Amino acid sequence: GLLVARSYDIFRALEDCDRLKSYFEQEICATGLFMENADPTHLGPDGEPPHRRLGEPWYPCDAVAEKYRAPCFQFSARKYAILAGYDPRRAFERCRTLEASDDRQHCYRGASGTFGFAPPELAIRQWPCTAAPAEGRRMCAITMAMAAVDQNKKLGEGVALCQRAPEELKAACFRGVGTIMAY
Repeated sequence: GLLVARSYDIFRALEDCDRLKSYFEQEICATGLFMENADPTHLGPDGEPPHRRLGEPWYPCDAVAEKYRAPCFQFSARKYAILAGYDPRRAFERCRTLEASDDRQHCYRGASGTFGFAPPELAIRQWPCTAAPAEGRRMCAITMAMAAVDQNKKLGEGVALCQRAPEELKAACFRGVGTIMAY
């Protein structure tokens, strides 16, 4: 992909995205870069991208333009959730280290989507969103439901997921099902 062609220099690759004509094209291009950047097969032996900065766990997300922060934090959170063995507590704890509330919400969304796509053999028994801090539980329920329905294109699986949700998260979960079904 473009990121590999730019030797993992995310900022040069983002400049290429910025040259596209429409905002939509730029956003899709950048989202693809962050998806590629978070791909565990593109990581070094220490589990980090080749362009990371020691002591800066959220780089490059904390250094990109505002318009690119959301997809960067979302895909970084997905990578960390996978590397944490789909352990919701570890994934959400990482999100809590972010200072800005918007950045934390993007992180919760990314990690939550990962749990909706979790391999069935993991059989996540607890509802992962209960491990999120209070500020991230609603976003978690919406995103996890959207991911679960989107993956399988089956409304029934989303409904079943939401029926298992804790009472305080059922409405948010069903909102996620309704949102993805509207697409």
